[in-house]
Amino acid sequence: MRAGMTDADGRAVAQPRLDPEAAALAKRVAELIRSDVTAYASLPDGRLRRALDTAVVWAVALLLEPHPEPATGRHVDELFRRVGHLQAVHGHDLDSVQAAFRVGVHAVWQHVRDHGTQDDLVRFGAAVENHVERMLEQTANGYHGARRSFASDPARTRARLLDALLDGAPAEQLRRAGAAARWRVDEPLVLLAVAGADPVPDLGDDVLVRPRPEPAVVVCRAELLDDVLARLAGRRVAAGWAVPAEEVPDSLRFATRALTLVDAGVLPATDVVRCADHATQLWLHAEPRLRQRLSLALLRPLLAETPNSREILSETLLAWLESRDSAPAIAARLGVHPQTIRYRWKRINELFGEDLHDPEFVVQVTMLLKATVPLWKAGDQSDVDRFHAPVEGPR
Repeated sequence: MRAGMTDADGRAVAQPRLDPEAAALAKRVAELIRSDVTAYASLPDGRLRRALDTAVVWAVALLLEPHPEPATGRHVDELFRRVGHLQAVHGHDLDSVQAAFRVGVHAVWQHVRDHGTQDDLVRFGAAVENHVERMLEQTANGYHGARRSFASDPARTRARLLDALLDGAPAEQLRRAGAAARWRVDEPLVLLAVAGADPVPDLGDDVLVRPRPEPAVVVCRAELLDDVLARLAGRRVAAGWAVPAEEVPDSLRFATRALTLVDAGVLPATDVVRCADHATQLWLHAEPRLRQRLSLALLRPLLAETPNSREILSETLLAWLESRDSAPAIAARLGVHPQTIRYRWKRINELFGEDLHDPEFVVQVTMLLKATVPLWKAGDQSDVDRFHAPVEGPR
């Protein structure tokens, strides 16, 4: 009946092994709760959602099997206290939990009524009486315990707010979490990703900090950005755009990608990397596999060249595509003789021919080279390796 698993935080906890019919019922109950209870309608995948899904499985098991092993009670009590704790962490109230219980109990009752016997209905009634009140009680215990903890520890309320921002929580939840932390979320916010393993210095109560995992994350109001950057001097920091609270998860993705592109040699290795200054590269590198597929499809003539030829021809072609300047102007831009540009341009025409007069090809290759040339210049040979890899056919 029981099988091992981990809870939302990776700790060992017992889990009921349901038969296929009961497992399908538990899945349906979880879907009904998310569709019928407003607080859970747009709940992102995270600790609360995983805890709720596990709690649903346990509730269904207890309502269908009202006499569990003695050890089960401790596991279930801890699980539902955890649900209550996460309710408080995510800014929900207990009304949503009670609504979820009503939806779940009604769904299980309908299942027993439609598929069970009269004795099954009697056992179900006893199970509701024996277990539902206890599950609600433990949920309330976890909720109120978390609320007391937050009230006595302002740092935890700020950490809870930052978790809600990074999880993309709904606006009402962000408002409640901000009010609890005495921190305004209705102003433009800037997210910073801080590289390195050194601890982030104390940045004050007006700044939210998540020190782990790397990169560390800092969120501040836009007006405080310069001051925060000054206090992070000497650390590599990727600073996102000023965004409304609901766009903070996107800003985290962009800032993290910026640090990755610095490590790859695509972006300059400055102490402060401002995402707004590198928006095109962040966009072009959003889908690395797609970039590589396009490279193999459109840049095959360059991939067949020697490394030196590939670098100078791609650099020259990109300079022309971006400027459409004359050979002397491009030569000045690249620091070479105009005759060198003319020689290179002759070779480029040999490689691409009429494609250079196709507007769609020109647009695609321009964007592709803007993403790819920095990688090639930084020594990334993955495109070339894939180009030369043998293709295995059917045997």
